[in-house]
Amino acid sequence: MRYVREISMSVHNLRGDGSFVVSLLAVKVVHWVDVPNHVLTIPSVIPMIPGVLMYRSLLAFINLHGVIGEVTNAFANGINSALIIFCISLGVAIPNIFARRYIAKDRQRYLQQQLDLRRARGKFLEW
Repeated sequence: MRYVREISMSVHNLRGDGSFVVSLLAVKVVHWVDVPNHVLTIPSVIPMIPGVLMYRSLLAFINLHGVIGEVTNAFANGINSALIIFCISLGVAIPNIFARRYIAKDRQRYLQQQLDLRRARGKFLEW
């Protein structure tokens, strides 16, 4: 935690950045190991999920007696865990969206080159 304070970034940003990096790496590694993208990204970001914060929030809501400090603590833990999960999901989703667009353009270009090559060789039937 000391290092987080020194670079002045919140836990939300760090976990979002970590999931972003994991997703970027998975976009490249997917082609090497020939598996779907979610097979690599989702298990990698599961340890980032804030289970302790969610547990504390639910426990505080269950043991709520109407004291202002308890309510504030319960909501603070709940909001922090929700923001962390939101940042993790954004970090995983955004690289996949842009990578799919890039890969689709590459794939379309490759298919067009293959069609042109087959037309040039005479092994192509036009309907």
